[in-house]
Amino acid sequence: MSDGYIRLEDGHVSLGEQLVPGVLVSMEINGKVLFDQAGIDNVSGKKKTPMGWNDSLLSLRMKLLSDADTTCYEKLAVINGIFKGMDNKKNPRVYDLKNRHAAARDVHQVVFSDLRSAESDEDDVIIVGIGFEEHDPPIIKPEIQASAAQAKNAQVPAVDTAGEDGALVDSTIAKDTVSPSKAGFSDGVS
Repeated sequence: MSDGYIRLEDGHVSLGEQLVPGVLVSMEINGKVLFDQAGIDNVSGKKKTPMGWNDSLLSLRMKLLSDADTTCYEKLAVINGIFKGMDNKKNPRVYDLKNRHAAARDVHQVVFSDLRSAESDEDDVIIVGIGFEEHDPPIIKPEIQASAAQAKNAQVPAVDTAGEDGALVDSTIAKDTVSPSKAGFSDGVS
C-alpha cells in the first residue's frame, strides 16, 4: 500500500499531488549485490558469498532558485516538510514510482529516506540531494499447521486388550499423523 506517487517529468518532481519546488538536475539509481561475509579460521580476510540484492537507491539532484515569489530557503523548508511527513501510522511515507527509468530497473515503490542540502556564498541557489530507498516488503504467506491437540486426541483402540493375567484392559494407541511409517502401521492394526 502506498501513500501517493512520485512523478518525474520535464525537469519537475511531484510527490503525490504536490509539486516539489526546484528544478530537477539529475536522477541516479544504484543497486548492489548483498554479500554474506564470513571469517575463516587460520586464514586472513573474509569469504564473501553473494546472497541476493540490496534495495536499490534512487537519488535526485535538484536546484532551488530564489524567485519573485519565494526564496530558496522557503523552498527547502517545503521539501523538508515533505521529508518529515508521515502516514496515518506515524511511519515515513511509501510512494509508487512512475518513471520509465525506474521501471526498467524494476523499482516500483520507494521511501523518502535521505535529504541533503548545500549552498555556496557565490549565488542564491541551494543544491538539494533527495534520496529514496526501494520499498520491497516481504510477502508473508500464512502457514497451515496441523494442530498438535488434534493429533494428540486422535486415538485408535488396541488389538490386544488382554493384560498379563488374561483380564481385559482398556488400552488405546495414539494415532501418529506426523510419521507416515507409524501412521501406516497404526492404520494396519485393527
